[in-house]
Amino acid sequence: MSSTTTGTDGAYTLKLLPGHYQVKVEHPDYETDTFEVDIVAGQTVDGSRKLTRKKGTLAGIITDIDTNAPVQGATVTATKTA
Repeated sequence: MSSTTTGTDGAYTLKLLPGHYQVKVEHPDYETDTFEVDIVAGQTVDGSRKLTRKKGTLAGIITDIDTNAPVQGATVTATKTA
C-alpha cells in the first residue's frame, strides 16, 4: 500500500509498480471516492477526481409560541452567510 497527501494545488503523485490498483481518496469535508486504475511501466495514468463536498442537515419543528401546536405550511429558508 502507498499513500500521499495532496498539495495546496490538489496535485499528487504516487510511484507504483505495474499492476491493477484500487485507489481511495479521503478528506473529512468530502465524500470518499474509490476508483480503479491499471499502472503500466513507463506511463503516467491520470488519477484526477472531482470530490463531492459533504452536506450537513438542518431539521426542526416549527410551533406556535402560545399554543405550542405545530405550524403547517411555514417556509423555512437558509441563506449561507460565510
